[in-house]
Amino acid sequence: MKEDLKKYKWIFIAALVLMIITIALFAFSKKQNSESVKIIPVTPTTPAKTAFKLLNTDPPSGPRSTSDGGAYVSFTFTKPVDYKSVVIQVNPPIKLRVVAFDNKKNVLVMMPNYDTWKPEVTYKIILNNINSIDGDSLGNSIEYTYLSHALTNVNWGGD
Repeated sequence: MKEDLKKYKWIFIAALVLMIITIALFAFSKKQNSESVKIIPVTPTTPAKTAFKLLNTDPPSGPRSTSDGGAYVSFTFTKPVDYKSVVIQVNPPIKLRVVAFDNKKNVLVMMPNYDTWKPEVTYKIILNNINSIDGDSLGNSIEYTYLSHALTNVNWGGD
């Protein structure tokens, strides 16, 4: 047994020296890397807040020629709208339904609800209390005019 230990003694010593050198190199290389890397503190920035405002209406406010008494009116905003917060006044009165679609939450859509737009009647629509879903308020009312002229001439094409 002693002879076996003597026989492998140099192998154990060589392995031990190799392990010490490896550890020393590893520790030295880590120390150099940490000195050469500069750590720059990053201050988190918040993205610029988008103002909540009306972008456009479709169709535009005012007269139009249409044969669709159930036509919709849409209001596009810069942010998703809490459609349940909107208070609508219409003169003369008409029953309107207000929705915001899942795929376009920034578009508020109004349409007659079991009623129709009457031709040659000017509807004044006022939207109040308009809020985005994150709580921003539009701050002012929207006044919209809907006037539908009945179609007097329908061109089917051809001669």
